[in-house]
Amino acid sequence: MIAGFELDETIEKYLNDHMSESEKETFEAKISANEALRARVIEHMQVLSAIGVYARRNKVSATLTKLHADLIDSQEKKEMNSQPKLRSLRNPYKAYAIAASFALLLLSGTLAVLYFSYIHNGGRAEFRELRRDVEKIRNSQSDIIRNIKSGDIKRDAIPANFMGTGFALSANGYVITSSHVVRDADSVYIEGPKGSFKAQVVYIDKQFDYAILKVSDSTFKSFGNVPYIFKNNESELGEKIYTLGYPREEIVFGEGSLSSVTGYMGDTSSYQVSIPVNPGNSGGPVLDEKGNLIGMISGKQSTSDGAAFAVKSSLILKSISHISSDSLPMPIHFPKFNSISSQDRVKQLRKLKDFIFIVKVYN
Repeated sequence: MIAGFELDETIEKYLNDHMSESEKETFEAKISANEALRARVIEHMQVLSAIGVYARRNKVSATLTKLHADLIDSQEKKEMNSQPKLRSLRNPYKAYAIAASFALLLLSGTLAVLYFSYIHNGGRAEFRELRRDVEKIRNSQSDIIRNIKSGDIKRDAIPANFMGTGFALSANGYVITSSHVVRDADSVYIEGPKGSFKAQVVYIDKQFDYAILKVSDSTFKSFGNVPYIFKNNESELGEKIYTLGYPREEIVFGEGSLSSVTGYMGDTSSYQVSIPVNPGNSGGPVLDEKGNLIGMISGKQSTSDGAAFAVKSSLILKSISHISSDSLPMPIHFPKFNSISSQDRVKQLRKLKDFIFIVKVYN
């Protein structure tokens, strides 16, 4: 592998889109196959974003400094060319100059604090994960005691600690969700219209924020034929899109458009989407009008309404294709045919509901 400064130069060339198509494809294949390289690229991208913040701060400072100097220079020229009785005009200009200097110091200090806060927090202060922290709504003690006495102890009698959304990868019991949804999980259950099943976390990718679950319940047979396919190329700016998820116990539909081909802070592994999302939506699918899967909801910008982010399906697909077979109980047989592409939205949703689940996490 390339090392040292040469690697940094290659990464910067890639991030600045200065590679040919063949170079780009080769490098992206290396990124997909190497977790260490992928982490290095993301880290480099964050550093470049931070440098941009610092550069903008310096630009503002330089503008205010020039304003200050121009005010003083203008006043000195007026004093040299004016009558003595007009020299009293110096005081107002002094006030402006002092005000500009004070503003410069204040703004510089504020921006410096924001800059170092950005570095300290990894640039994610405004990024909000959408795992739902379930409030402590518990069954009454008498209900729990009654269940114990009757021998009918159900997991549903104890509310989950966290909830998110997941969707089927294949008919044979593989489900994908956001990695932060199942963080620190002791046990995981998925629940949909056809029932609730115990699942096992079999793989986690923190860089692309996804986790793969495998249904481990003895009563499970099959999800049936998954009706959508993973879109393997980039979607276009302005495309109409929609999502399904579980911000509450009932499935919720949301629609909007693809508002940026990059995610939070210019993250090239994600899209920005204009879909209203809430805690519980993390891990939910994002689909285009034909029902092709283009991404997975990962979070939103807390300071901007309607700015949500979704990890790109093409990158998830590439990443999964490089998982060692030793990490998976059995192969993932991805769907090869989109059976809902010609259907209207209502019929698409009717079909999709059986393949999208509440992910309940206990820890």
